[in-house]
Amino acid sequence: MEALDKIQNKDVVYIKTINEQGKTVWKSSGNNKYGQCGVGSTYEKITEPKTFFEGEICDFKFNDCTVYIKTINKQGKTIWKSFGDNEYGECGVNKKDKYILEPKTFFEGEIYDFKFNDAKAYIKTIDEQGKTIWKSFGYNEFKQCGVESREDNYKILEPTTFFEGEIYDFKFNDCTVYIKTIDDNGKIIWKSFGFNYNGQCGIESREKDVCEPKTFFEGEIYDFKFNNDGTVYIKTINEQGKIIWKSFGYNNAGQCGVGSTDEKITEPKTLFEGEIYEFKFKNNYTIYIKTINKQGKIIWKSFGPNEHGQCGVKTSKYVIHEPTNMNDLTVLFN
Repeated sequence: MEALDKIQNKDVVYIKTINEQGKTVWKSSGNNKYGQCGVGSTYEKITEPKTFFEGEICDFKFNDCTVYIKTINKQGKTIWKSFGDNEYGECGVNKKDKYILEPKTFFEGEIYDFKFNDAKAYIKTIDEQGKTIWKSFGYNEFKQCGVESREDNYKILEPTTFFEGEIYDFKFNDCTVYIKTIDDNGKIIWKSFGFNYNGQCGIESREKDVCEPKTFFEGEIYDFKFNNDGTVYIKTINEQGKIIWKSFGYNNAGQCGVGSTDEKITEPKTLFEGEIYEFKFKNNYTIYIKTINKQGKIIWKSFGPNEHGQCGVKTSKYVIHEPTNMNDLTVLFN
């Protein structure tokens, strides 16, 4: 059997063949623990190529053990199908089955882009009027799909609209999502949604979960740094062309570095004026930043918990609430 095309995702192989009648037949073999071979079998391993789709497949997309394929029906219409792991609804086929064992339709029409974040999928579509529509499906416990769950609190089982218009960039911080949009006046608007327990959406709200995209910053963001405890650092440039680093999110031990003792910083506030060349995080709480002064000298600054002197500054304070020059020592980081 000659393979005319071969696609591999981890330890599963998908091959294109032509049968004796000249018909295209796609076969698969390999690890099938989550049904990702798509052959209708629950066997954990498919040891020889078996048919999973008859007809042409124009594209493959993979989200770990979930498979998405682009097909075209007899009427020439694009049909996207999926199979494999569906524990959180990430196949998008409106079924609660843990595994989808053979290709099933989840979207009729073209999908122009996919973004994946763990068990969540975000797809770019265009409606009949030519308008860009972004849809999402999958795991939604913290509203990270950007829509309210319906029947099942934790799952969006089929593609559901969460934003109308173009999205130019995605950033993911675990279960919090940040998207770059442009408004009707050509202005860059960053929006966020999802998990907000520690204020990491940055929208000046104490909602635990944000179920739809909401504006948290107007203007470009040139870099993001995420601290695993739920603190976010963003690089911006003001109208005078000066670099301004801002932060928001969890601040119970001063890790936002904005001079505040509030437990949560719910909107971006200035952390440092000037470039930060490197961030180091110690145990998610004490933060070290590399800066360069006007004389071109490297200056390491620190902020956050200091109960054991880990900030390396000349103070007995247990918490350092804003970036402070470390002792004039050679600092070694592992």
